[in-house]
Amino acid sequence: MVNDQSSKKSLKKGQGGLEYVILFSFTIVFFAIVIYVANEQLSIVNKQQRLEQAKLALKEIADAATQAYQQGAGARVVKNVVFPNGVSGEGEIINNTIHIVFEGTDLSYPLDFPLTGRITIKPGYQEIIFTSYGSSISIGTAQFSLSKYYLSFQACSSSSNQSINDSIQIINNNNESLMIDTQVNLSSPYLNLTLSPYSFNLSSFETRTVNTTLNIYANSIGTISGYIRFNSSNYSILVPVAVNIESCGGQISNVSYILLETYKDSNYTIPVTNFSTEPLVVINTTGWYPFINITIDLRNGSSSMPGYPKTVETNSIGEYSEIWNATGMPGSYTVYANYSIYNVNYSFTVEPC
Repeated sequence: MVNDQSSKKSLKKGQGGLEYVILFSFTIVFFAIVIYVANEQLSIVNKQQRLEQAKLALKEIADAATQAYQQGAGARVVKNVVFPNGVSGEGEIINNTIHIVFEGTDLSYPLDFPLTGRITIKPGYQEIIFTSYGSSISIGTAQFSLSKYYLSFQACSSSSNQSINDSIQIINNNNESLMIDTQVNLSSPYLNLTLSPYSFNLSSFETRTVNTTLNIYANSIGTISGYIRFNSSNYSILVPVAVNIESCGGQISNVSYILLETYKDSNYTIPVTNFSTEPLVVINTTGWYPFINITIDLRNGSSSMPGYPKTVETNSIGEYSEIWNATGMPGSYTVYANYSIYNVNYSFTVEPC
């Protein structure tokens, strides 16, 4: 009888100890879960705070660029910006929009004036220089400078081809050589702009003259704009180009037909074939990433035109342009541009003369 009571007491003690161990284990697991959830929440809050710091840094860059632009040509603004942990790479400028990367996410800030340059992105304080060239802003250390930051050409329309020459001096501001690459964007069926030299090595503190030649084709008229971009490895300057071709001295230029009649003769005396202008449609698309393949389709109703759809590549600033000859094809058209999930379209009408 005594032995049974001792056994019962020992069993109760064992059960109590086991219950204590189980309760203690559940308590440890509970607190571990609480600590894990708390750490996750702290991590999310911390990431959100750093994301807001990255957005603030981007806005400060945009505000400093705007300040330099408003001050006009020759203005120079130096801004100290603080980047949080998580930013990486280089700040890119695509279609006048500043981009920085935060933990794999692209943050962007668009501006309404031309921008060039690059920003080295790293956590901590970063000194960034903004230089105004009047019509554009360059971001970053000025590796080189130019003798002029705008090209303007004036001409009278002519029945023959003509050329206008100009030049720009490019100056290396550093005690090291630079490889200069040039990009010309002046899309028009009526003219082209050539540079000599086009790409070249610029020695330390060297000044080089770049000759520009504007070739204007016969019977051209109108206003055309574009730009020249001078690039080094991590710096660039954008030079706007404006061309104005007028009809001077009573010449007849760039017309598709002309009607001449008298009180005795109502016939057309000069046929349309005597004039060189063709109904040309310029197809432009912008706002893409640089050097990607996009699909262009040109449709009349549900039917694609000959040669379409086709795959084309955007240029270094995310643009693409081509000319479509609509001779003999009046009607309503829609041009479509597509890349991945991004689609844009634009409709227009070609009317017969």
